[in-house]
Amino acid sequence: MSFITVIHSKLSGKSKESEYKPTTSVLTTFKILRHCSSRCRCGGLAIPTAKKGCVYKCVRCGRHFNHIEHNFEHRKNHFSSANPSTTQLSIKEGFDMSCYDEAMQLLKNEDRHPTL
Repeated sequence: MSFITVIHSKLSGKSKESEYKPTTSVLTTFKILRHCSSRCRCGGLAIPTAKKGCVYKCVRCGRHFNHIEHNFEHRKNHFSSANPSTTQLSIKEGFDMSCYDEAMQLLKNEDRHPTL
């Protein structure tokens, strides 16, 4: 990156973080977590903490609590997709725990700046 590009990015307020583009796996995990989430008493989104179990964690306040049992290894759901032929998505194939932290960060950002 040239010196002028660095200066321009600093002055315009742009950074590498604003250029972040999540991968397909992260977006799939994000959609699954949002779909299977619950609400915490603080009003924040509470997402499952593992592929299997009943423990949820609020992305706003960090509180852990028990809720409906989930099992991503056996369950199938419909998720909208740009490609109609892939509308049926197997959670077992789509849910990737290695993308969990990035998907949770996207959910935190969405919780801070909800879309109307």
